[in-house]
Amino acid sequence: MLELYQAESCRYSKKVRKALTELGVSYVIHNPRTTAGKTRNDSMAVPSNS
Repeated sequence: MLELYQAESCRYSKKVRKALTELGVSYVIHNPRTTAGKTRNDSMAVPSNS
């Protein structure tokens, strides 16, 4: 399973997420943390379409 370190608002991350979904690749999203160490968005697993 692929691990994607990304930011929700990043246009490049959005393109990668779309391509992975279209290809049916399973991946886990990791979002950046704030300087205080808090996660901006919760990590989530994205299942493949197979």
